[in-house]
Amino acid sequence: MHKKNVVIMKTAREIHNGNKNRLNLPLHKLFGWSVRLILSGFCWSLYGGSLLAWLIGLWLVKELITDVIRRSRDYHLVINTLIHTVMTMDITKSVAFTGHRSERILQVRMLYLYLDIVSQVKRLYSLGYRYFLSGMAEGFDLLAAQAVADLKMEYTDIRLIAVVPFRRQSDRYRPENKSLYDRIMKTADEPVILREDYCKGCFHHRNDYLIDNSEIVLAYWDKQPYGGTYYTVGKARMMNRNIINLYK
Repeated sequence: MHKKNVVIMKTAREIHNGNKNRLNLPLHKLFGWSVRLILSGFCWSLYGGSLLAWLIGLWLVKELITDVIRRSRDYHLVINTLIHTVMTMDITKSVAFTGHRSERILQVRMLYLYLDIVSQVKRLYSLGYRYFLSGMAEGFDLLAAQAVADLKMEYTDIRLIAVVPFRRQSDRYRPENKSLYDRIMKTADEPVILREDYCKGCFHHRNDYLIDNSEIVLAYWDKQPYGGTYYTVGKARMMNRNIINLYK
């Protein structure tokens, strides 16, 4: 059994620390804010003598306010994620999906893979697992999420948790995958949006969240030592999670 509260605190801390726009600002950002305030005040004081200086001051103030709003928005996302984890999810009854994008899965395998996922979800459900977390990427993630969504009629207490690294993740999906993504998001029991905007490392943060909040990892990994699935399976091993690999 994992200690749920310890994992929750770790998850919130990692999301918070991994956020490029974190509230806990380093010194160079505090210095930047101070300089902006001083310059904007100085330019504002020159309003009567220089329209250009006044416009520069307005721009600096606008930039400052924009930064505050963006940081506040990401802060609320962290709090909402923490509340979701505390109130709704028991990791000892949770399964995370991780697998390759469509390019690394043969099309002829997709139907068989879907049936394998359905079979495994049914088996895990019979063992008491109720929460199934998908990172909602193209390929295996969406296929696994679709399998859980399709089983909702049969298992009314099964829960699909859609863990999204940033809000507009699906904007660059192929049309058929974006349509599937939108349908699944509407049926998901809990959408967890980890941040508003894309940043470097946000997919790793999403994968960390999946591992931190699950006891079993249902994977489709071709055993090649690169890519997000390789990273996620490696972390799951380090954290002694049970791993089921559907790759054949």
